[in-house]
Amino acid sequence: MASFQYNFYNKKVTDLIYQFDTHYPKQDPVLRLTKTDENAKALPWSTGRILYSKTARSAPCASPIADGLAFFVVPEDHTFPEGRNPPPGGNLGLFEQAGKSPNVFAVAFDAYLGIPNYELTLVVSYDGATRAISASVTYGSETFLVSLSYSLATILPSGVRVGLASTTGQNVAVHDVHYWDFTSTAP
Repeated sequence: MASFQYNFYNKKVTDLIYQFDTHYPKQDPVLRLTKTDENAKALPWSTGRILYSKTARSAPCASPIADGLAFFVVPEDHTFPEGRNPPPGGNLGLFEQAGKSPNVFAVAFDAYLGIPNYELTLVVSYDGATRAISASVTYGSETFLVSLSYSLATILPSGVRVGLASTTGQNVAVHDVHYWDFTSTAP
């Protein structure tokens, strides 16, 4: 079983793996996944990613350029695209330029909502026994939910790593993480 909770307000977490443009800005008490200027304005062509540093269990043993944020699950020995996946900002920093990366499960949230200075609550859940995957986005008092049935055991081994990734391309957004909660009940 793996479980963790991270509150990024004024705290640098040491058991995460930080990649590319991910950083703690001096002026804001958050974890920022993509680049910003000195005024906290989003910059184009940026890729950020964090990974939980320990292996989690997913189950018992048995594109073009995008701006946004993704929760992802990969095999524990997964190799990410080299560099910043030229050009930076492409494929959410998770996939090769051709969009091919076997054994990657990701739930992506498009950052372009036309809502300035928005704060979203994103929830992704998976039940290996029922194969139920759901993703919800809450903005203000509205919640949007998408769900489907799919066995992640068909694409992922039992040992996996979980993380968050984000990118900016020509269009920009600031990707800050205030809190991250993860629980796995697989043995």
